[in-house]
Amino acid sequence: MTRARISKRRSKSGDKQPSKAAPERRAQKTPFALLAALATFLVAGAAGMTSLGDMRVGAVAATTPLRASFKLQSTQGGVVDSRSLLGRPYAIFLGFTHCPELCATTLLDVQTLVRDAGYGARDMTLYFITLDPERDTSDVLTEYVKAFGDNVVGLTGAERDIAAAAATLRVYYTKRALSDGDYVVDHTALVYLVNSGGEVVDTLVVGEPRAKALQKLRALAFGGRL
Repeated sequence: MTRARISKRRSKSGDKQPSKAAPERRAQKTPFALLAALATFLVAGAAGMTSLGDMRVGAVAATTPLRASFKLQSTQGGVVDSRSLLGRPYAIFLGFTHCPELCATTLLDVQTLVRDAGYGARDMTLYFITLDPERDTSDVLTEYVKAFGDNVVGLTGAERDIAAAAATLRVYYTKRALSDGDYVVDHTALVYLVNSGGEVVDTLVVGEPRAKALQKLRALAFGGRL
């Protein structure tokens, strides 16, 4: 028997064919879930998390549309109820004022995008919900959001109310102690785009291509749906 025949027989009986199951499973991940995974990794990395095993994600399910739901104290006075925002699009970002760079960078980037998106998008409000009400008092939060423009509104409240707001967006967050006795809050770092009907229709994330982000904002501002 020739070597060619031996080789051919081994390839039929002994060699395993590449499995197609893994690529198919990966393809089932939604864009929202992938963005949530990336954003959680980015904010955890900025705060010092290095283990991929420690990364948890507040994933957004494609089969169940998210609806923003919150009732929190505003830095502009009074209470902001998500039900009163129906009829106009807006954006939401959840973070904390002691965040190591990423939160401020995200707010600045979104402000630049909103400005450059043109008429319509410029009037859009970005609500910054603190995930650290213990340190982010109303006064602290008010001073923090002033640096980003009049259309950035800080929101705070009791921990249970913030947890409820985060849950409606499936945001992951947890307090993590540091060696110096301080702490940080690891959290999903997505900006949620909410249409005039109160539905989350897309997200923005740090590092996203600029043209794509502008397209999302313009579509949201002028149509309410993407």
